Amino acid sequence: MSGRLPAGEPLPSETTLVTSVDVSKTVVREALQLLALAGMLSIQHGKRTVVNPPSEWDILNATVLAAYCSEGLAWPMVQDLYEVRLLLEPQAARWMADIAPEDARHQLRGWVGRMEAAASAGDERRFVAFDREFHTTVVRGAGNRVLQAVLNDIHEVISTSWAITTSAPEYNERALRDHNRIAEAIEHGDAEEAEAAMRDHLSWAAEVDRQQTADSDRGKDL
Repeated sequence: MSGRLPAGEPLPSETTLVTSVDVSKTVVREALQLLALAGMLSIQHGKRTVVNPPSEWDILNATVLAAYCSEGLAWPMVQDLYEVRLLLEPQAARWMADIAPEDARHQLRGWVGRMEAAASAGDERRFVAFDREFHTTVVRGAGNRVLQAVLNDIHEVISTSWAITTSAPEYNERALRDHNRIAEAIEHGDAEEAEAAMRDHLSWAAEVDRQQTADSDRGKDL
């Protein structure tokens, strides 16, 4: 991730890794397999393991994003993810407002209520979990299985980026207002307002994450 081992460069031998990192051969082999599954390495029997070019890395793999975060390189990836969310989730909100049954619409109010309770209790972990469930409910309510599968993966990666940021009371207050606006529009079947509300929320959230992720990245450079 840092570039110290560029694409095409062979990794040190297994024996060298065992000695330098001070772990067992089993741990080294499992780690290499994990990185190979993420597309970061190519393992060929009888040949040295080599680094793959970044274009082959699975960018929706949480391990890859965690590595970006550890090297202070998270924001460009998070920005790309938000750009995709801005293309897809407002449409999902529109579709849910159009087609979702009444009980599904009411579920959104329930998630907002849980977010409010978590914010009042200062429980940031539960607040983020309920926030994610709100967005998952919107995507599920859109009725498109492909869209749901794609956004589920994106939300998983976004959750990894959230782990390196911290929220403040003013963030939670704005997030609650936005989620209430989205829920109300969907509940009333106002597809145009639902789409606009989701787009406004994600645009704001992207800017907040940009600032916090940039601060975290700069901290790793010091």
